[in-house]
Amino acid sequence: MATTLPLGSADRELDDSLRRVRARRRWRVGLHGASTVLATAIALLLVAAAIFAWIGHGTTMVMMVRLVAIVTVALAAWWWLVRPLREHPTDAQIAHFLEDREPSLDAAVLSAVDVRALPATSGTHALDGTLAGEATAPDPDRADSGAPGGAPDATPGRRRRSGNGAGRTPPGSGAR
Repeated sequence: MATTLPLGSADRELDDSLRRVRARRRWRVGLHGASTVLATAIALLLVAAAIFAWIGHGTTMVMMVRLVAIVTVALAAWWWLVRPLREHPTDAQIAHFLEDREPSLDAAVLSAVDVRALPATSGTHALDGTLAGEATAPDPDRADSGAPGGAPDATPGRRRRSGNGAGRTPPGSGAR
């Protein structure tokens, strides 16, 4: 079922959907990074306890273990928390992220983002409105489709693109 929205409305709806997914992705990356840094800190505490049990609690040893622990936690925080949160993914990367986690989208969001990135030519705006409408329309078959940002309508016969062309229907074959 193709839903055609006015161009401005379709762009706003697509932008809102991408903004929500971008925010969820940011939270996910932040929580993953924070849990990794926490696990690193706990592992360092266990290693420090083992070192103190084996070697002793000399002043020099305590200072060296503290220095190594602080530097290691700082590097872990940079690598798994700060660096991933500083990245600004493009709309196409966000569309890929969304479609990897929700295969029923059938590349509708990615198609809408790709068409929006094309230079404006005759007929592009009508297609843009149709694709954005498909990408943001709720799916009546899903339980959560009434919620804002529900899953888009899955059009029968469309195939998810794959890198090797497997599962694709040849043009003009009429097979679904």
